Amino acid sequence: MKDWLKHFFTFSPTEQRGILILGLLMMAVGFYKNILPDKAPEPIEITIETSEKLAAFELDVPRFNSKPKGAKRVFKGTDKPFDPNLLSRSEWESMGFSQKEAASIRKFIEKGGRFRKPEDLKKLYCMSPERYVQLEPFIQLGQSERSANNVSAATQKSKQIKTPIELNTADSLKILTLPGIGAYRASAILRQRNRLGGFYSTDQLHEIRSLPDSVVQKLKLACWIDSHQVKRFNINTITFEEVQNHPYFWKGVAKSIVNYRSKHGPFRSAADLSKIYALSEEQRKKVIHYLRFE
Repeated sequence: MKDWLKHFFTFSPTEQRGILILGLLMMAVGFYKNILPDKAPEPIEITIETSEKLAAFELDVPRFNSKPKGAKRVFKGTDKPFDPNLLSRSEWESMGFSQKEAASIRKFIEKGGRFRKPEDLKKLYCMSPERYVQLEPFIQLGQSERSANNVSAATQKSKQIKTPIELNTADSLKILTLPGIGAYRASAILRQRNRLGGFYSTDQLHEIRSLPDSVVQKLKLACWIDSHQVKRFNINTITFEEVQNHPYFWKGVAKSIVNYRSKHGPFRSAADLSKIYALSEEQRKKVIHYLRFE
């Protein structure tokens, strides 16, 4: 046991030198740490120039409630009627337009430009869709000019429809002169006339969905029907496809007509239509105007 302890605590010459060097280093570190005083940092001298830099830096630091840099201009709009042709530069600016935008609008007006209808404002490069939506209810153009144009248009239209128009031969321009008829309704009338092969009565205008009853009543006073212009089909030679494509017929009626001819021969008169059970009495009264019996 004694020999083992002696062997454990015996160091070689190399180990002894290492222990000595390590001890010296530890003593040196303790000396510098405990004997030498700590060096205090040099104070910063606050000058006027330094204060200004600090203030500038503080302004650039974003605040939680501050307005972000580069934020868009708030568009105020208006809550009063206005005539865009009469607004001054300052009045445009009061609605939220920038000085450059207001100056550009005034320059356009001063050179003779005019807004003749509210939609003309959409042509301005600074008029976004959102701005126009806010302003459109308050745009009020010159009443005297507008009323004069309306009276002139009404007078011209009344002159055009003074003589009733024959509806089966009228072109689109003539139909447009009828009361309550615009491009869409004129197109609907022509389309129905072509599908039918002509009108035999003004009552057929009620069948056009885009024409309200009030408009049809006006049309009955402004136009008339020449039934001789109606295109008639020979019921004994008409094909299955021609019958089916007519608005007053359909596939079942077309098939019944073709089957009747093959079984009973040609139709001799309008009375033979009563044998087509797919046709009601009311429908027979309509289709009779588009058929010939030869």
